[in-house]
Amino acid sequence: VAFLEYAEPGALVLVDEILGSTDPEEGSALAIAILGELLRRGALTAVTTHNSRLKAFAENEPGFMNASFEFDPKNLSPTYHLRLGIPGPSYGIATAQKLGLEQRLLEAAQNLLAPEARQITELVSRLDRKQTELDQRLRSLEARERELAQARESLEERSSLLLDREKNLKREMRQKLEAELHSMRVRFNALFEQAKQEPGKEIKAEFGRELSAMKDDLERHYPEPEMGETIPARDWQAGDLAWVSKLRARARVLAIDQAQEQALLAIGSIRLQEKLTGLRRIRSAEKTAEREEAQSGAGPERMVSPVQTSMNTLDLRGERAEEAEIELVSFLDRMSRQAVPAVFIIHGHGTGVLKKMVRENLQSSVYVQSFRPGEQGEGGDGVTVVFLEKMSR
Repeated sequence: VAFLEYAEPGALVLVDEILGSTDPEEGSALAIAILGELLRRGALTAVTTHNSRLKAFAENEPGFMNASFEFDPKNLSPTYHLRLGIPGPSYGIATAQKLGLEQRLLEAAQNLLAPEARQITELVSRLDRKQTELDQRLRSLEARERELAQARESLEERSSLLLDREKNLKREMRQKLEAELHSMRVRFNALFEQAKQEPGKEIKAEFGRELSAMKDDLERHYPEPEMGETIPARDWQAGDLAWVSKLRARARVLAIDQAQEQALLAIGSIRLQEKLTGLRRIRSAEKTAEREEAQSGAGPERMVSPVQTSMNTLDLRGERAEEAEIELVSFLDRMSRQAVPAVFIIHGHGTGVLKKMVRENLQSSVYVQSFRPGEQGEGGDGVTVVFLEKMSR
């Protein structure tokens, strides 16, 4: 008991098996008294014991807390996991059984335990087993949580790599497409200039072969899906917007010959005849009439004044009608894909050829919801303001 002389506030007191070598009843009473004094003095105390009365004292007395090392009841071996707030059983009889003590002696010892001590031992043992199971489940859940966290990190990393790869592939495809389209445009312009300067059957034949080759290249690398729906010949009307399967192009129906089952079509400034069996309807004449009403200025679009920027403006002044038509279609396609609501086409006044070409194309363009001449602050009749519609295929 000499250590009590040094037990002052803040002191650390460690006692192994406190008063375990004396009578258990007196020893536990003395131990309780000493522990109460150490608490009163403010010393931090850690005590080991197998005494059930001390375990009950710590469980019920403020200022004290039980703790125990987890013990595997199946193997009767410690796991060295410290558990705070839970007293541990002594497993004395179970250990003796493992060491080979005769069963009749084990039963005799069990019967000699005081009823109160037996109840406390059984209660503590049940609590210990349940806590052990809970701890094992908790460790299993923590391990599973770590596995899931690692799997999530792996998936996020793979997802990031896939997104980067997708971006790179899109960029490479766009660069390749732009290069191929540029090459075709150069070939087309060269042939066009040659045909103008050296007219003749041989040049025209070569020009036709090159155009056919470019068309085949486009169809092979960038096939355009069929649009519209197949309808009976009797349902076709002038004003319908049609898909010409043979040409892979959109056209406006100008007239229908039911007897010959063919239609007069307009693709921009070009007029041609085509069998109705080779057409698919994209938009009916009624829808086209609604568009024309809006284009004439009667619809609400006439009052809309979109903001003009360099991005949504195409300047065709000074270009030949054939080249301007190609640029116009490409520009409308690009703006529609980018979901731009309205664009400005600058064609000027001049001879009126560009303006006529632009507005004839807009009449049959599937990209166009409506269009109108520019207002005073937008460039007047030398500009056409085009309202685009969302395309669905």
